[in-house]
Amino acid sequence: MKKILALLLVFGLIFGLAACGGEKGGSNDPQQGSSGQSEPAPQPAGSRMIALYENCIEDGDYGMGIEFMEGETSGQMYTAVKGDWTYVRMEAEGDVMVFLENDDGLFMISPNEKQALSLGEATDESPTEESDMLEDFDKDEEFTTGEMEVDGQKYYYEEFTDKDEEGNEYAVRYLFDGEDLKYMISYDEEDPVTVKVVSFDKEADASLFTIPGDYEIVSW
Repeated sequence: MKKILALLLVFGLIFGLAACGGEKGGSNDPQQGSSGQSEPAPQPAGSRMIALYENCIEDGDYGMGIEFMEGETSGQMYTAVKGDWTYVRMEAEGDVMVFLENDDGLFMISPNEKQALSLGEATDESPTEESDMLEDFDKDEEFTTGEMEVDGQKYYYEEFTDKDEEGNEYAVRYLFDGEDLKYMISYDEEDPVTVKVVSFDKEADASLFTIPGDYEIVSW
């Protein structure tokens, strides 16, 4: 899941965080490595992650809130997707920034100043593109299952493996509490990158994809 690392980089550049990466300490640091309990999943149809993907994500209409720690700084982000439109709200230490991609192009919005800066067309490196961390999920990949503990609580996980553009293999664990997705952990770097899922909406709020009428729109 290269998008996790790219997302943290975007987040850090916008809010001036010291560096980007996974949770290398703190209360949400997972116990690393596969336990002896991990075993091949018998049938992909029984996968909780595949069910979530097919029921919500595949249709391109959902919202997801995440949070993570970078040193002493906590960050939160909410991403909503509806078709080709994407809404991203980032918040760290009281600063808020919104990126919106709709039929009119890409905008960087400051809710505090009630101003929307037009950035033209979105690119593959735009925050709206990098923020959709579940877009590249491949339900046809093989996966294993097991249990792991995060912050004193045990979770069922499904670990999917894939290869990046350079041919390097990486793995992503999706941790569930019942049917609810709670964590995503990428093992494509030396240290795992952990993202905590704090909310998941099975339908995105359509009002998020329009700029409020009292906002000033300015050009780049």
